[in-house]
Amino acid sequence: MAFLGKGLKADLQMMATEMGVEDVLSLKVFELREAILNSKNFDEEFCREQLNTIIEEQKRREKMDLAERKRKEEIDLAERKRKEDLEFAERKRKEEIDLAERKRKEDIEFSERKRKGEMEMAERKRLDELEERKRKDERDFELQKKRIELERGGSEKKNKFSSPIEAQSNAVQAGDTTKNIVTAKIDASESTCNFLAENIDKLKVIKVKCLDVVLDGTVDSGAQISVVRADLVKDIECTGEGKIKLISAFGDS
Repeated sequence: MAFLGKGLKADLQMMATEMGVEDVLSLKVFELREAILNSKNFDEEFCREQLNTIIEEQKRREKMDLAERKRKEEIDLAERKRKEDLEFAERKRKEEIDLAERKRKEDIEFSERKRKGEMEMAERKRLDELEERKRKDERDFELQKKRIELERGGSEKKNKFSSPIEAQSNAVQAGDTTKNIVTAKIDASESTCNFLAENIDKLKVIKVKCLDVVLDGTVDSGAQISVVRADLVKDIECTGEGKIKLISAFGDS
């Protein structure tokens, strides 16, 4: 029968089983067809309908199986995607944590380098200021030495070539020679002593007589500070001229 050719081996096995054929699993396709045709329960119309029903049922099951497989595949795909998304989110979270930690460490290292740099700069500045102050003190000391040397040289030269009469004419007598204090009136004659140096102030020079010696006394213009021993500074009487008071740099008078 031609309609039996439409059925697959599984369809024919099922149909043969329903018709009472035994041991259908060991039979081949052509043997199944012969067994169905030779069966005492064979009816062509019934067998045709039965085979169509079996074929449709098989198709329906295959379709259901396909849909189930597809559903499981979609579930598996969704689950894999969910896991991948979770893993990606976890990796991203760890990367952000690592990045934040690296940035924090870099900020700390930068702040430490900046602090050390500022400390080193401050130390260099302090040392430079100390060195500059030292050089300035040395320059001032040398200038002071030169000024003193020039003062001494000028006094010796003037005393050497000045006559006693001229020297004494404008001189002021020291009040008390035992204490080595030299005083003079403010209105005494004065001259200008130029040391030929731009950084040394011009000083006023007056004649001062100490016993038989006439010296050039320097009157400070205010740019320098004259220092006098406190135990030597006292009021000194000058007849007819009132008092002259010397003030020391230490606040004693």
